[in-house]
Amino acid sequence: MAGPHQARPQVVRDHPDRIVLPPDPGVEPDPRPPVRIFLGTEDGQDRAERIFVHSVACARNPARTYEIHLMKNLAGFDRRRWRTGFTLYRYAIPDLAGRSGRAIYNDVDQIYLTDPAELFDLPMTGHGYLAVSPRDTSVMLLDCEAMAGVWNREAAARGTKRSLINAAVEAGHAGPLDPGWNARDDELREGESKVVHYTELNRQPWRPFPGQYTYHPNPWGMVWHRLERDADARGFELFGPGAPSQHFTRFAREAAAQDAGDPTLTRASQAAHTRVADAGVERLVRVHAGGDSGAPELPAEHVESMDATATADWPRGDAVAAVNLLDRAPPDDVPWLIAETFRHADALAYFAVRADRARARVEPHGVRRTAAWYRERIARVAHRFPDVSWVLDTVERGSGRAAPTEVYAADAPGASRHAWLLQENGADPDPMRALAAEMGWTVTETSAAPATAGDGGWPDVVLSTGKVGARAARHVQARAGNGTRLIHLGQPHADVSAFDLVLTTAADRLPLFPTVAYLPLPPTTWTRAGLDDAAARACNRLGDAPRPWVVWWADGSAESDRPVEAHARARAESLGGTALCATPADGTDLDPESNGAARPDRGIVGAADRLVVAAGGPERLARACASGQPVEIVPVPGAGGGTSLPARFHRWLSHRLSHRGTPLQQTPVERTGDRLIAHGLVTPRRDPLRVDQDAHILGLATLVGRDDPPALHASADQRAWAARAARRMLGAGRRVTG
Repeated sequence: MAGPHQARPQVVRDHPDRIVLPPDPGVEPDPRPPVRIFLGTEDGQDRAERIFVHSVACARNPARTYEIHLMKNLAGFDRRRWRTGFTLYRYAIPDLAGRSGRAIYNDVDQIYLTDPAELFDLPMTGHGYLAVSPRDTSVMLLDCEAMAGVWNREAAARGTKRSLINAAVEAGHAGPLDPGWNARDDELREGESKVVHYTELNRQPWRPFPGQYTYHPNPWGMVWHRLERDADARGFELFGPGAPSQHFTRFAREAAAQDAGDPTLTRASQAAHTRVADAGVERLVRVHAGGDSGAPELPAEHVESMDATATADWPRGDAVAAVNLLDRAPPDDVPWLIAETFRHADALAYFAVRADRARARVEPHGVRRTAAWYRERIARVAHRFPDVSWVLDTVERGSGRAAPTEVYAADAPGASRHAWLLQENGADPDPMRALAAEMGWTVTETSAAPATAGDGGWPDVVLSTGKVGARAARHVQARAGNGTRLIHLGQPHADVSAFDLVLTTAADRLPLFPTVAYLPLPPTTWTRAGLDDAAARACNRLGDAPRPWVVWWADGSAESDRPVEAHARARAESLGGTALCATPADGTDLDPESNGAARPDRGIVGAADRLVVAAGGPERLARACASGQPVEIVPVPGAGGGTSLPARFHRWLSHRLSHRGTPLQQTPVERTGDRLIAHGLVTPRRDPLRVDQDAHILGLATLVGRDDPPALHASADQRAWAARAARRMLGAGRRVTG
């Protein structure tokens, strides 16, 4: 039994959990052998595991069977010196696969873009394993019978990675594999790459270990996030009520026996009682694992109790209370238990959890299941059920406290929201107007923080930009209370944790702490429909000018205009078209939303067949991309990047490469710098060129002078990106008074 100062024990397995993807219903099964994939993974990687398996499900042949074996916490291995929790498991695959047939190995930080069966069926021409290089074994196809002599469970348990690879290479087992099966980070080319491998640990899109790394934006991660959105929409989970992890029942019942008579967390919070009353709960379902004696109780006319270890049939209720459940289950089962709680609740999902202490001792490569750990996983699911509110009551395990010490709750679903938009002179309010419009909020714009609430009361949300706006927003929240949520765009010049959400582009150079969300481009009120209306009027003015119309758009300075205009004219000439300027020739119509630059003519922009814009203007680029037409970005003098010694040192740190040509892992110096930035103690110089580079990578625009093609084919959906981040923030709840 784990004491109060020890985290819940790991679930040790003799054999990996196996997930089977059978042929789709109504499809004639493929008679070929199942495609067997062995996935190296560890506790804390549940989010990555889910999307890896979902990528297989999306790319697979629907007529064939696929088996994914999750190699995690296997018995008989000493992992204390391993870099990851699964470093040497791959060399035990021949034994785990029965020393026969073929098997694929993948790391958990990968996704498939191509059917894994294409790899599984490759000719091996007498080789024991295929890999992109003999010593890079992060993706492999193995002949299990041939490799069993050098790679087996005993050898993997007592050997080292170097000795095991040397033995295989010296025996002549290594064979070549197309590099497309292991495309690392910036090697990704959508349509060509078959497996994407996120090797740069501090840029992994799912941010698995925030205690070890400070994370940064990753435009190549957009394909990963796209898969996650698809998995959310389909309700995809690795395990479920009818097919939990192999040790769910045993582990949960053992935990129930250990918890018997524990006086910890026997009362629900006042916040939970209030939510029950507000939701008008009449039917309550209590779901537990091994017994709910002593668990917090909530009032309801009809109460039904069910044991999730004894039945897979979950009844519906106005409210579903997960009590004596999440903290008794193995970590692998927590995500689906949360999802089922939401799925069967009509109005309220309630969670009561005895959490590990923040400094509890953990086994090698283990995780602390703290209050924050549970809250993060609940928030991950909550946005998929916008009509269900939730409350999380937590207390430290073994503390003996009957009442919860930390309480988190989501806002009531469906509530209309009133927002204040705090403007700062020189800051562009258009992105925040766009977010508010996408969210359906009513907005009051003001240039200063009012001293009183006024007739409309305090706002539900404060939208801010700039240093002064950030300070004013916090001033409003201090007066209004924590019920007012703060959303800031760009560098806040303050601790990012003071805001509920900070929306950032790569230009801001902010590390992705929990409240920070990355946007490739800022949102904009410009839409294709709005541009079409303006373009219809502009076409009459442009008359019979030869098409295509190549519209160029700079900031009005001679240094910017000259190279942009020259490129636009050259492009128009090569296409037999006409070059047009997006801004008035006399420059008298100034745009307060663009820091005093000439106001663009929306009709000219909307009528464009192609746009050429100056580098270093994220808002300008966002509006150009909203046209849906091809956009080229022309480098201009003084567009950004930074030539100071600190800027050059930061770029050197960020672009150091390993012997494989991939970025070196994050250093303690970088982590310290990121924490200073996140706490508002240091504000880095903005670098707008980073947005241009991300737009090129994502295929949103072409950066003139770069030879590499776009890695992805994203659509310029800036408003939806920002709105998704805002909805996740609202669904994630906040700490409340118990």
